[in-house]
Amino acid sequence: MEALKMVNPQVEEEKQEISPEQIESIRKALKKHIDETKISQSKLARQLGFSPSTLSQFLNNQYKGDVEGVYVTAKKYLKLHLQKQKAPKQPEFVMTETASEIMTVLNFALINNDMGAIVGDPGIGKTITMKKFASENPGVEYISISPATKAPIALLDEMLEVLNKQEAGTMAAKQRAVIKALKDSGKMFIIDEAQHLTPSSLHTLQAIHDATKTPIILAGNPLVLDQMGHGRIAEFAQLFSRIGIHRRITGKKSKNDVRMIVEQNVTDPDQEVINFLYEKANGPGGFRYMVKHLILAMTFAYKKNAQVTIDYLYAAERMLEGE
Repeated sequence: MEALKMVNPQVEEEKQEISPEQIESIRKALKKHIDETKISQSKLARQLGFSPSTLSQFLNNQYKGDVEGVYVTAKKYLKLHLQKQKAPKQPEFVMTETASEIMTVLNFALINNDMGAIVGDPGIGKTITMKKFASENPGVEYISISPATKAPIALLDEMLEVLNKQEAGTMAAKQRAVIKALKDSGKMFIIDEAQHLTPSSLHTLQAIHDATKTPIILAGNPLVLDQMGHGRIAEFAQLFSRIGIHRRITGKKSKNDVRMIVEQNVTDPDQEVINFLYEKANGPGGFRYMVKHLILAMTFAYKKNAQVTIDYLYAAERMLEGE
């Protein structure tokens, strides 16, 4: 049963005195939304809480049920969508000094068919930079490891999925399938959050690299290299020797990097704004935490149709830090 059929006093009140012209207006607005966003009718129906047949019939002026109820729900959905479109957006990729360092490692591994490691604290921009590299270089595949995919079989399944291959057999069969798909393919794998990988998974990646010469990047927090003892632990000596380039990203983020990120969304920010966000960028959470402050401050300013100022940043700080 659709949620629409449950009685909601607020909805019932809004349904009063809805004209045929208003219903037709929403029908046209939904069609325009589908055309502009390329969303499928089935997906839109799920988001609205209707069955696909209900939405289809409503769009074709054939629905015999609670037309006014569909109107109220659709109107709220379109209003929320418009608010999201106008709301402050996450900054796009910026070639910061940190991003440039990461790109250097990625390019080296790709050109030399090598293994590499990129480590650093959370929030320094590793993930967004690696995803940018993957999007700009055909054949570069990005996967992110979680505790659920840290073991060899799960890792191999993740690799097979992005390679559009399937193998339901043993771990050895899955590894052979990955190797077969990668040989002479020109592919590269970026393995993010690699600190979650088990020792067996790390050795599996080593075997795949040895068999295919596929460039493989291990990225994550410092545990990526620490768990291998930086080559001093016998179990990982061979694997560590395969890592042709590794980079531990450290050091302060520059004010120039902060300004480049901020200026995507804030026109001519004053120095107080830059100084505040510079301190956040160089604290716990790095750029990620800095951007949270910026987005929330932009949200406050947007509601007032105002420019981001230090006062809005202080308000964001109080909310984010629970004061």
